[in-house]
Amino acid sequence: MASSSSSSPTVGVFDYRFARFTPDNHSAMLWVASILSLVYSVLVLTVRLCYVKWRAHSLDDVVLTLAYFVGFGMWGSMFTSISNGLGQIFNVLDDTKISSVQQTFFACQITFYIALALSKCSTLVLLQAVFERDPKVSHVAHGAMALVAVWGLLSVLAVSVGCSPNTVIPKTGDDHCSSLVPWLKAVVVVDVVTEMVIILLPMIGFYGTLMPVRRRATVMLAFSTRLPNIVFSLLYLIAYSKFINHQEPAIDIVATAAWQNLLLSYNLMSATIPSLKGFTQGFMTAGLSLGYARDTATEGVRSISHHTYELRSMSKSRSIATVSPHHVPDRKPTPPRCSFRSRSP
Repeated sequence: MASSSSSSPTVGVFDYRFARFTPDNHSAMLWVASILSLVYSVLVLTVRLCYVKWRAHSLDDVVLTLAYFVGFGMWGSMFTSISNGLGQIFNVLDDTKISSVQQTFFACQITFYIALALSKCSTLVLLQAVFERDPKVSHVAHGAMALVAVWGLLSVLAVSVGCSPNTVIPKTGDDHCSSLVPWLKAVVVVDVVTEMVIILLPMIGFYGTLMPVRRRATVMLAFSTRLPNIVFSLLYLIAYSKFINHQEPAIDIVATAAWQNLLLSYNLMSATIPSLKGFTQGFMTAGLSLGYARDTATEGVRSISHHTYELRSMSKSRSIATVSPHHVPDRKPTPPRCSFRSRSP
């Protein structure tokens, strides 16, 4: 009896866990998901800006960095919401903390969709730069960017205008914002469509070209890494719809918030993957127009704008005569010029 009584205070004294997982508190899962998603995203951005594209930053880097800043706002609101009681039952929180949880999580959703839209636009800007000589890709990329801009605006309006903060995570006995579910489905449908456009857009640029299959696969693989965004978006929709339709308590919002962290984190990271060194080498050897390349010998960055070539279609290339690069046409020697000066008498 003495040993058991002496061990109980020891657990309380030396228990330094950052967050606990109890039947009334599931915030530990949110802390882990939020911190890891933020850390991985920042590391990938650091590699992109400080190594891969050092001194060769372009418009897609600016747009992606802006998406990160908006994403930092989402993570900041998420951390504030967790600190005030997100992931806990509302019965153990006072009204002030409950109101703070509702307000900050409401802000999380607004910044969440803005960051997603900017991340998509950064990838479309990169695609336009890679296939800048193909007007078809340029037109489709411009149209997709317009669609993403409208999608981002409507997504923000859907989660902010139709529902109030106290109905997003309601108190016990209050109704959920059930009108949000159809809007969420429409938002996810457009999200999936835009992701498929980004993934399939390189195929339009490769159509009818003489590029080797291996090089095509390299570029396609660079942009197909966005496929998990579709999966995460669907899982986010399932979790959020279940929370609303089943009138679940506030503690069950954990799954929705966790998928939200993962979706934003991977969306930002997948916008950087096509810029990594292995894929940029594929752009270079394929003759695509990417405005930078890292020189492995000097660890510097050199411009390759003068070393890229327009992709010729197969039908046009057959009609072009080949000329030996060593053949120099004969030229008639130019007679020397003589200058005459008039002498004074």
